[in-house]
Amino acid sequence: MTSLRALLSDLPLADAASRDAVHERAANILRPSGALAWLDEIAAWVAAWQRTETPRVERPAGLIFAAELAHTMGRIDRARVAEHRHVVAGEYDLSLQPPPGLDTSALLALMHRDKKALDGLTFVLDGPDGVEVVVTYDRSLRRHHPCPPFCY
Repeated sequence: MTSLRALLSDLPLADAASRDAVHERAANILRPSGALAWLDEIAAWVAAWQRTETPRVERPAGLIFAAELAHTMGRIDRARVAEHRHVVAGEYDLSLQPPPGLDTSALLALMHRDKKALDGLTFVLDGPDGVEVVVTYDRSLRRHHPCPPFCY
């Protein structure tokens, strides 16, 4: 644990100017007030730690998977999934493709060990009341490819 603390103590501080630039750019995007604010917050956090006004997440396939899963579970409609895709690929210019060589069985095993997963599979999904933690006991989800073809 001491070596981890030593490594963490050498990290530079988050860059407030980069974070603020992302917030300012998000405020100037034409869309309803508060729309996708959670994604703007993630982008600002990444910008601060990457120390750039143009943060990059190279493979955000998990965001698209979460939107598709929320749709499959009846939490959001197809138009909302399209909005997620537009933001990821359009506004943020990110790839919708999963990482090459994705080991889906290893990914599912990790999902079961997630700190949110006390029982069943636990996700953070969009829905009618915004983004929420959702626990599912649906075993059929375990048989599905975590990033099925319709995600991309």
